[in-house]
Amino acid sequence: MSADPRSNRGLLRSGTLTLASRLVVFLLSLVAGIILARTLGPGGRGQYALALLGPSLIVLVANLGVSNALTYHLARRTFQVDQLIGQVIPLALILGGIATAVFIVVIALFGRGLLPGVPLNLVFIAAASVPLALFFYFSLSFSQGLEKFAAFNSLYMVNAAALVVFLVPLFVLRGNVTVAVAAWSLSWIPTAGLGLLFLARWGRLNFGLDPAVSRTLLRFGIVGYASFLTTFLNFRLDTFLVNLFANASQVGFYAVAVSLAETIWYISTSATTVLTPRVAAGESTESDATTGLVSRAVVGMSLIAAIVLALVAPLLVQVLFGTAFQPSVVAVWLLLPGIVALSNARVLAGYLLGRNRQQVDLAASLAGLVVTVALDLLLIPRYGFAGAAIASSIAYATTLAVDLAWVVRHSTLTVKDLLLPTPADVRVTVRRAKGVLVELRQGRW
Repeated sequence: MSADPRSNRGLLRSGTLTLASRLVVFLLSLVAGIILARTLGPGGRGQYALALLGPSLIVLVANLGVSNALTYHLARRTFQVDQLIGQVIPLALILGGIATAVFIVVIALFGRGLLPGVPLNLVFIAAASVPLALFFYFSLSFSQGLEKFAAFNSLYMVNAAALVVFLVPLFVLRGNVTVAVAAWSLSWIPTAGLGLLFLARWGRLNFGLDPAVSRTLLRFGIVGYASFLTTFLNFRLDTFLVNLFANASQVGFYAVAVSLAETIWYISTSATTVLTPRVAAGESTESDATTGLVSRAVVGMSLIAAIVLALVAPLLVQVLFGTAFQPSVVAVWLLLPGIVALSNARVLAGYLLGRNRQQVDLAASLAGLVVTVALDLLLIPRYGFAGAAIASSIAYATTLAVDLAWVVRHSTLTVKDLLLPTPADVRVTVRRAKGVLVELRQGRW
């Protein structure tokens, strides 16, 4: 079982470009994180994380799986590009506007009970950006489905850079949490503008909302939407529970640990970005071979990255965030096993999306969420944010186990194909990476 070498070269090229851009995003996010931590302290950093939690969840709720549907149908060439552009702008405004209005009402009525210790004006400021953030994710999916990875990566980098630019006054003027949240909301404006420019380049900007096309997108996306929602809860519910059972300072420690540990996901996210449209557009046998190669590469690279991060985490936290955040180091160590496990699960999720088997990943995400809730309620009251880290690692491993079991049973892939890198993989990857670097030096990108 082997994939077309030419296809793999293109995959490696796109994956390398995407990973390089994610490293840029990481550096920009690191700068933003340092500004936030050193300016706001653990308590303020915790309030910032909690203020963004609700609006970030609402963006996923309002998405209704349209992002996944756009990627899939663009890769399959089901509709004309102009038809899908006509859905993107109206759906972002309609879905984002309705979700924001409902969210604001809920927070106004129940916010003090749901988010103790967090000023509600922070949540309202963050919520104002929901339609723009939703359009950003639609634009990302559009570029992914068309395999326009230069545009895809540009959107991510501009979004991260905009946040840093808007946070600079916070650092210079020693601003407060309100200024930080406002900076986050403003950062979506240039990103949305860039998304509009890309759509105009690929087709005709229009507001021709077609009910039949929209129904097709929503029908496909609803299962993926449920999976995204459960995955997000799996990632961020623990933040809410740490605040509920502990305090905002512990949320601040945990937020720093999560921000460091999740940088390893740049590897799997980059790989999945280029893999998903290939699986959707390709034959099953070739898709299986390509997925196996990508999965093994992600496992190997993620393991190496996790070991390095575990070793340097104490120094990183001390230098970047200050002595006040030293408790975060333990949470980084506890999160890393689960981070590596979910790296592979993300590759399998991309494979399942490409094969239109999102219900499998939904089951895996639900299993992980059940484990998260059960262990969070058991461990956080006793161990605080460290308990949340333990719960997350076990939940992420559960998600991988469910995805892995289905893929092995319903494809030509084995556990060994997916999890155990081979010496041949290393040789092939190094050889092709050298070829990519040669092309880069020659300006052929």
